[in-house]
Amino acid sequence: MNEPAPTQPVIRRAEPAEYSAVLALYQACGYTSGIREGDIVWMVEMDHQLVGAARLCCDHQLWVLRGMQVRPDRQRQGIGGKLVDAVLQHLDGQTCYCVPYAHLRPFYGRFGFTKVRQENMPPYLAERMTDYRSRGLGVILMCRAGKQGLR
Repeated sequence: MNEPAPTQPVIRRAEPAEYSAVLALYQACGYTSGIREGDIVWMVEMDHQLVGAARLCCDHQLWVLRGMQVRPDRQRQGIGGKLVDAVLQHLDGQTCYCVPYAHLRPFYGRFGFTKVRQENMPPYLAERMTDYRSRGLGVILMCRAGKQGLR
């Protein structure tokens, strides 16, 4: 018997009461950062299950996309792209940074993010990059310039 086709992803902002489910997803995906007060959290549901999430953080007056996770069994189905689209739509043309693993550069590049050179990094993000790299994480800093250019 054929299995029914999965429903389309539903992407919406999470309510604080739903953060525990997002944190459980993060843990299952191996993402160790939590959710901070002031974060804007998006969640993706399919077939009444949480399959993805992302956070938008305002750090040092800069927007940073963090915690972008999709369950491994739901990857490569366009869910991550729809999640990034939702975050960028919320930003309405404002500048946004992200710190993805280097192999994800083409994925974020599709949304207008470009790699930031070390000498152009905002100081606190340069510090974060130094910390991540000292822990052996192969990450890069990327930025999607807003309508008004970089801030």
